[in-house]
Amino acid sequence: HHLMSSTDHPPTSTASNSIPTSTSHTTSSTIILDTGTHSIKAGYSSVLTPQIIIPPYFNDDLKGNDVNKFLKRNNGTQQQPQNFELPLNENGYVTSWDKMTELWKYALEKDMKISDFSDKNILITEPVLAPKPHREKLVKFAFENLGVKNCHVANQAVMDIYAAGRISGVVMDVGHKTTKFVPILEGFPLQYASDRVSIAGRNVTLHLQDALIKRYPDKAPHLNEYIVEKIKEELAYAYCSTWHQGKQAEKSYQLPDNTTIALDDSLRKGSLEVLFSPNTVDPARYETYGICAHLTRVVGACEFSIRKD
Repeated sequence: HHLMSSTDHPPTSTASNSIPTSTSHTTSSTIILDTGTHSIKAGYSSVLTPQIIIPPYFNDDLKGNDVNKFLKRNNGTQQQPQNFELPLNENGYVTSWDKMTELWKYALEKDMKISDFSDKNILITEPVLAPKPHREKLVKFAFENLGVKNCHVANQAVMDIYAAGRISGVVMDVGHKTTKFVPILEGFPLQYASDRVSIAGRNVTLHLQDALIKRYPDKAPHLNEYIVEKIKEELAYAYCSTWHQGKQAEKSYQLPDNTTIALDDSLRKGSLEVLFSPNTVDPARYETYGICAHLTRVVGACEFSIRKD
């Protein structure tokens, strides 16, 4: 087996209007497997968007091939993960390799319908600041559990900056549970200056959920975290500065019980302030500074001669 080194160039993505199937894609099309605390994304490098996206939750009580052991999305909404386990910690490191292996194999074999990996290349992303043993287990999964031809384990931040057409800069990755800041110089992450903070997308969802329940207390049963997440994705926005005076129009959202709630400008933009000023928005819950302050700190931690890059 050939393990592609970290100096190898990542596979080139090619625009495509169709999703390849197990029979239509070519062997030169690399499988991409990207895992986070919110979702597992998989697809082919010849397609610009993931072919499948599934939640990374697992129910160990359901044995055998019962697909109910995996949390599913129905019509764009995610069911509550009751009795489901997340085999990752908040930083995206795998904590249960057996469960994670089942999830990955389900995504690739069942959802992507890949039956033979012997002629396949795979690129697996790993979290920022992941320890070496974590990477070694990813490689073991690729070769021993899947049986791929070639494997490349790639730093998520490096892939992000390549996707932006750059090789140097600072990647700020606002994930589900953590936001990571990684300065990259000519394709190499500078781990000594990297940082993370436990303020991320889920905090925005929870902040919006609190505000909506306060405004619509009778709708609380229909404002669970996953419904509010959809509301956030569709209607929330960030404005450019704290003194911004412009306003967006009020928008309505239909809840699962077919009733409608209205989100004015303060709700739509206010939820994202938890990212920028968490200790001001909710000092009882957050003691940390916002993402801009952390970004400045990361740049300042880099050697002076490379900060301009």
